[in-house]
Amino acid sequence: MTMNSILEIDGPDQSDYQLPNPLAQPGIAWHVSESGELPPAAGPYPIRYSDPGGILRMICDAVGPATGICILGDNVAGVASWRQVPFAAQYRAVTEAAGIFACGAMYYLRLRGPDAVLVLDALTPKDMTRLAVGRATFMLFTTANGTVDTEAVALRIASDEYLLSIGGSTREPKWLREAVRAYPDVSVSEADVISFNIKGPGRCAAMRQLVRADDRPALDRLRPFDACPARTPTGRPVWILRTLIGMEMWAAIGAMRETYTTMLGRPDIFTPCGWDMVNTFRVECDAMVFGLCPLDLHEGTTLWEIGQAHAISPCKERDYVGKSALQRSRLTGRLWLCGLEARDPHCPIPAVGDRVVDADSAFAGYITTAAFSPKHGRPLAFAHLNPRYRPEQRLLVHGEKWTVRRLPFGFDKRSRQ
Repeated sequence: MTMNSILEIDGPDQSDYQLPNPLAQPGIAWHVSESGELPPAAGPYPIRYSDPGGILRMICDAVGPATGICILGDNVAGVASWRQVPFAAQYRAVTEAAGIFACGAMYYLRLRGPDAVLVLDALTPKDMTRLAVGRATFMLFTTANGTVDTEAVALRIASDEYLLSIGGSTREPKWLREAVRAYPDVSVSEADVISFNIKGPGRCAAMRQLVRADDRPALDRLRPFDACPARTPTGRPVWILRTLIGMEMWAAIGAMRETYTTMLGRPDIFTPCGWDMVNTFRVECDAMVFGLCPLDLHEGTTLWEIGQAHAISPCKERDYVGKSALQRSRLTGRLWLCGLEARDPHCPIPAVGDRVVDADSAFAGYITTAAFSPKHGRPLAFAHLNPRYRPEQRLLVHGEKWTVRRLPFGFDKRSRQ
């Protein structure tokens, strides 16, 4: 197991790992396994498991046991799938109806104070001073080397208050505390919220069912990355955020448990989806390059290399962590994040980290994400490749032929040979 991989553990079929399956133990809300419980190669890394409010337990009680858990970095990101919710049903939900994705395992922070915006602005190439109240944005935090520290969605809920949902295995941006020291009127705390998102063409209609009737008109007016306060049917406060590809609810645990009780009681509207479906959704997404930290983007990649130049505000004059290094790296790309399309529809799905080579067996790069795509009828992958390998070139993974594609996957099927 590496820090840049998703490891699926199938419970009884993977007994060699000796990792306690928290989803099989009722009542557990937090578990960190000791290094001795893991394979020797993973010894230094404890595994974090968090299930605030027991949401995953609620889902498993409703739809049966999980097929496995997925570990992102050193964090149990969620369930691979459920035995009683076939992959085909999940795929129909995200392509024809509404699929729900639990996000409780992410890290949630609250920044409050008159200079909170300046703290965030010092950590990212995005101009955070332009984010209005009631708006959200996807942001990348940078390192001193100009590479990716971690990713987050920031939601501004007041003039002096922000909520952050941070993915991957990083609890908070590495330079956050240093930035806060420069602005002592800013407080940082673990936020008392968790979230979930709904994907699929029925996502807006589905989210309307989860709030009071008099709050629904506000949801209907949301544009991408708009957010609004709302209430559950019993009056608990929540925030609803519309993104480019989903509808999200951010709420305290009490409101979230109420909401999940409603959703799990309406399987005709809401279908629980796991990380197997996340990966398929990501490779098929044509609205954006749906990369994930720390798989497709991490401390070894600059924003230019992973196609995230749009996350850099071109007119931002204020300094931020890694600004000069990021600017210098623009012309020194060592890799690029691209797509790979399997030539054989029945090709085995490669693992994260698998080597990509050219026809002469020279190292070309490695796989960062891979999944089968029902839409394209074959496996697709994201990869970090040497820039000398360009679209339409043929490469090999474990002897299987793959074709290099630009992301997002929107290629013309007639170009296949």
